[in-house]
Amino acid sequence: MKHSACDLIEKEAVILKEIVQLKSIRDMALELDITERTVKYRLSRIFEKTSTKNQRELIRIISE
Repeated sequence: MKHSACDLIEKEAVILKEIVQLKSIRDMALELDITERTVKYRLSRIFEKTSTKNQRELIRIISE
């Protein structure tokens, strides 16, 4: 992975683990007992920190 996961806060890291498991935003929200809006916000922060634009791109850089 090119980008350091160290820059992610704990809550963002939890979302990242869910993304790797290919879970939907709805499923992440239900499992983590948060709103879909919160998941989307955390995703946007992850995208910003990793210079990615979507979940597919994020998964690609994680696997590098």
